[in-house]
Amino acid sequence: RVVCSHDLLQVILLDDGPYFDPTAVPSPDTTLPLEDRPFGGMGVHMMRAFADEVTYRRDPGGMNELTIAKQIEQNS
Repeated sequence: RVVCSHDLLQVILLDDGPYFDPTAVPSPDTTLPLEDRPFGGMGVHMMRAFADEVTYRRDPGGMNELTIAKQIEQNS
């Protein structure tokens, strides 16, 4: 689902997959050479870097809900 107000864009992703909280994943050490880094984690890193807010919750029905929010500027 995508929600857009006058100054905020939110993308809300819902799925019934296994529990996975991307907000709990540690940030990768991007100072290490590529060959010394563990595989994975850059997608979560990029999501955090480009979004203003990322939240996760598991609803009572067992659905994963990930919300990615970005402030948007208004053109005059």
